[in-house]
Amino acid sequence: MRRIERISAMNTQASNGQKSIRVLVVDDYPAMADDLAKALCDKEYAAIPVYSGEDALRVAEQFAPHALISDVTMPGMNGVELACAFAEKYPACCAVLMSANEWEKEILVGELRLKVFQKPLDHAELFNFLADAAR
Repeated sequence: MRRIERISAMNTQASNGQKSIRVLVVDDYPAMADDLAKALCDKEYAAIPVYSGEDALRVAEQFAPHALISDVTMPGMNGVELACAFAEKYPACCAVLMSANEWEKEILVGELRLKVFQKPLDHAELFNFLADAAR
C-alpha cells in the first residue's frame, strides 16, 4: 500500500473512533520505522512510518500527528531539527527521540525538552510515554 493510501486509511480509522492517537514514526532505517509503527498499530495507535525528516514534515500536514517519534541521527534533517520544526509548526504534538548511540535521557534545546529513548526501544516505556502525552 502506498504511503498516501496508508494515511487515508489511518485517517478513516481515526475518524471512526478507533486508533484515535496518531503517531508519526521517523527513521532513515525503514525496517526500524516500519517495525515500530506496526507495534504501535498493534497497541491501537494510528501510526505511520516515514524515512526522513523532510518526508515527516510533508506527511504531518495531512496526518496531523499527536506524537512524533524520531531517530536522532538521520541524513538531511536530523531528529533534533525535526522535533524543533514540529514544536514550531505543531505545538500540541509531543516529540520523543530515539538513538542507537549514547545520549542523555533528556536533552534541552532552547525551551524544548526532549526525551531520548535508547535503541533497541523498551516498548513498555514508550507506550507509557505516549499514554502520558495523550493526557
